[in-house]
Amino acid sequence: MIHSVKIHYSPWRMGGLLAGCVIFVALGAALVSGNLSRNGANDFHELTGYASIVFFGSVGILVAWKWMTQQRPVIELTSTGIRDTRIAAQEIPWIAIERMGVWEFQGQKCIILGVAPEVESRLELTAMVRRTRAANAALGADGLAISATGLTMKFQALHDLIEDNLRRAHGLAA
Repeated sequence: MIHSVKIHYSPWRMGGLLAGCVIFVALGAALVSGNLSRNGANDFHELTGYASIVFFGSVGILVAWKWMTQQRPVIELTSTGIRDTRIAAQEIPWIAIERMGVWEFQGQKCIILGVAPEVESRLELTAMVRRTRAANAALGADGLAISATGLTMKFQALHDLIEDNLRRAHGLAA
């Protein structure tokens, strides 16, 4: 078993996400102003531009907020379980994780943990997880989703680390 692995947000990756949001907000503003078309903005350009400004502006604010305020590790793996602050404040015991899978949507991979219902029902899930849990399940991601986006550890390394600890906890060879 591992002693403890702490994974934080990566300043470079979060900066890249924030820069992408700024670029899409600027493109939205250019669409609204008509600067990207010889004939000026039409209704479709304006709608697309405003949607881009609102969506990517909101995501950019969220990314900036997380980046600036997150001092604690985002994910912590210990010998007894895993804690992802984006899911819940409590640690999820390894032994309570019944299955692990990978879900991919538009090139973005997530680790899906199937937690025993009696344990999951006791977790104080974050508001975002509570709101998106049913929609994710309808899309095929039935479980608690862990993404490596913006973190200091890449997806495959995180996946392998979680899988190794699950195997050990369940008495399987790692």
